[in-house]
Amino acid sequence: MTFIPAILKSGFYRTVIRLAAGMVLLICSIPLPALNVKVNLFAGQYFSAITLSHISGKYLVKAGSVEVLAITSGDTVTLQKADDQIVLYCKGQMVAFGDQFYFQGTGLDNALAIHAGEWDTRTYEDDLSFLMYTGGIGCCNWVEIEKYIAGVVQAEAGGSSNHKVFFQVQAIVSRTYALRMLAAYGDSVIFTDDVNNQVYKGKNEKPVIAEAVKETAGLVIVYNDSVLINAVFHSNSGGFTLSASDVWMSSLPYLQPVVDTFSFTGKNYTWTTSIPVVQWLNYLDSRFNYPVYADSMRQLALNFTQTERTKNFHRDIPLTAIRNDLKLRSTFFSVTSDRDQVVFTGYGYGHGVGLSQEGAIRMAELGYSSEEIIRFYYKGVRVKPYTDLPPKR
Repeated sequence: MTFIPAILKSGFYRTVIRLAAGMVLLICSIPLPALNVKVNLFAGQYFSAITLSHISGKYLVKAGSVEVLAITSGDTVTLQKADDQIVLYCKGQMVAFGDQFYFQGTGLDNALAIHAGEWDTRTYEDDLSFLMYTGGIGCCNWVEIEKYIAGVVQAEAGGSSNHKVFFQVQAIVSRTYALRMLAAYGDSVIFTDDVNNQVYKGKNEKPVIAEAVKETAGLVIVYNDSVLINAVFHSNSGGFTLSASDVWMSSLPYLQPVVDTFSFTGKNYTWTTSIPVVQWLNYLDSRFNYPVYADSMRQLALNFTQTERTKNFHRDIPLTAIRNDLKLRSTFFSVTSDRDQVVFTGYGYGHGVGLSQEGAIRMAELGYSSEEIIRFYYKGVRVKPYTDLPPKR
């Protein structure tokens, strides 16, 4: 059970860090000691009204530190913005008002469904808190870490495969990412539920994911036998992963380029898009001061080829900048011109560093173990229980 009123009063909601088994494993999974994480929900959006419906367990609702309502089977409540206050309604009657409400799970298997704004209804386990901001009501989920990992695995990878070994890999990767954040920033860290951290849409509903998370409980990826790695991942490498320094400047020994033939069969292996030639040239001119009026340089801009991943476009223009500005699927692309259009023909999806999810799926299908997959994409690492690590990680 989580106690939070003092933390609520300190403004816990306002600090959001935005950065980025079982039988098949050779090591034993050991569940972590009770550990909750805090997740800012709905990409940090604020709402004028939020409806919560009981799914399971029991809940005690607090306005600040004052108990105001118990929620059990069949109950639905609404939180409504009223000036600078939140008003709590149950069965059409006003129950309480204040600038913060905390829904504390007091039964077994506690879960509530939340409907907020235009978002699809989502189910969240454990505790929920709501705080009044200038823009409306914000939401946070206080959830046990293994439940959070199961939700992340479903949101990040649940629709791409049904292979349990792949879900074991994703669980270990996602757990490592989360625990590294907690080790670096302490209990005050609040995760986002979008790609700024890891995508999280609430309770996992897939039994195979629940099994994979349980079978890998507490397992993490370490370098030098004790350092939690920055376990970044992406959808498809396009056949070549990148080093960390190619994308984020800093070099990490375990995030090095890998020739990745396993990604060849993924649905995101290739892509094509196009924009007008004039738009492309104007972009290069205005963004990078590229000399588009020089014939030779213009021809280079309209004919760019990558047979293997490179870091820069012509004149040392970072490909990551072009990808981000034009919202391309990856930095691994070639450029050609077709009359008045520039055609981008590319490979892979995502930043290209670390684990390729579609490559990992293919490796699982071919019979590789979860640790073999992890060690293919992250160099010089081991998988071991988090509880075996020294205090400073």
